[in-house]
Amino acid sequence: MPVADSPAQRRGTFEDERAFQIRTTPTVLLLVVALYFVLVLNTAFWGLVLSNLDWKSSSSPLLIVQMGLFLFGLIVVVFSLVRFPSVLKPVLAVLLVASAAAAYFMNQYGILIDDDMLRNALQTDNAETAGLLNWTLAAYIAILGLLPALIVIRTKLRWSGIVRNGMQSVAVLALGLGIALGGGGADFKASAPFVRAHGKQMRWRATPLNLVQASLRVAREQRLLANPTPYTVIAKSVKIMAKKLK
Repeated sequence: MPVADSPAQRRGTFEDERAFQIRTTPTVLLLVVALYFVLVLNTAFWGLVLSNLDWKSSSSPLLIVQMGLFLFGLIVVVFSLVRFPSVLKPVLAVLLVASAAAAYFMNQYGILIDDDMLRNALQTDNAETAGLLNWTLAAYIAILGLLPALIVIRTKLRWSGIVRNGMQSVAVLALGLGIALGGGGADFKASAPFVRAHGKQMRWRATPLNLVQASLRVAREQRLLANPTPYTVIAKSVKIMAKKLK
């Protein structure tokens, strides 16, 4: 006959579970995950930046810092828009896994993650999908995506009240904008030519910004296709007006 656990044993089990649970604020989690994206999941972005720098120039180290701050600030801005209970952690987890997969394809095949690529991915059949699966992709997703996503989901967040949380979200948004604009404008003369030359490539290599932008574009296209804008034929009235003018 099984013996029920004593209150002391149940309390010990509960304390053990809490010992492996991280407790922090939504803002700290958001900033840490944003930093993880910049340093770990943007190897394709950094590869492009580093390979096109003029290493003889004394401004190159500052340009690297500028690009990092600009990317970090923009990611913080995006994350601040979903800084709400029951929303933040699931969105971060999904972006982590999706970005890990995106990082694999950018690093292995040199592709850009834009709306055209996403549209093609959605049209890929099962046979084509199976041909892309391999252990390297699985390692990317498991180690770089699923593991940090699990940590995010397991993290216990201390949320404030509705009004205060809204004010904090606005503050985080302002912080992200300040970092992005301040970092990008630190040495505008040095960064502007570089961004003009490589901006498009950088834009579609910067995760998760590329995934978010491409997904929004494709979703907008699908919505327009599902609900086409009504139009009126005006050719007939144009011909009538032309005859009257003659």
